[in-house]
Amino acid sequence: MDVKVGLTTKEAFAKLCDILESEIDKESKLVAESFAFRFLAHNSLITGSFCIIYAIASIVCCLVLLTCSLLRDCALFDQFASVLLLIITVFNICHSLKAYRTQRFTIVARASSILNNLKSLKEEDFEYEHLYAPPSDAISLQWTYRDQKLVNVPWMLLVDGDVIELRAGQSSPCRCMSQHGDIIDLGDKPRFLEI
Repeated sequence: MDVKVGLTTKEAFAKLCDILESEIDKESKLVAESFAFRFLAHNSLITGSFCIIYAIASIVCCLVLLTCSLLRDCALFDQFASVLLLIITVFNICHSLKAYRTQRFTIVARASSILNNLKSLKEEDFEYEHLYAPPSDAISLQWTYRDQKLVNVPWMLLVDGDVIELRAGQSSPCRCMSQHGDIIDLGDKPRFLEI
């Protein structure tokens, strides 16, 4: 009786492409939604270069300057300066919006390009890295069963359903379930039964 251990390379690739496609669709919907000046907020998740409070304060200051210069019969130079400040502020807000949208659309376009490259590679035969001599310490590799044999797969390419083998003292690359049904969280080391 032949027992199947792990996924085949084609199954793992199909799952990886499905995951990437769903994440790209989610991000595309977020980018396509109307975002009422979200680019102006100071937030680590949002890449705007302007803060909404500063933008509103700048526009209010410009309008106050312009109103005061018109009411007090100030020189044309003062009126011109307040109008110029207002134009620069509005230009900065528009530029921030354009930079934010460009960056968001660029991320989606690059991810789509990577997905298309992966889809074109589906039919190729893959060679995995050597089990005991990885090419670089910078790449985190995980022993994984693919096509009924133990191979080295980068952590980022592991998918749901992969059967991995943890070496002694190695921490888990993701949330896993052991053969005995125990949950091993990311970074945890498995507890071995004492005999």
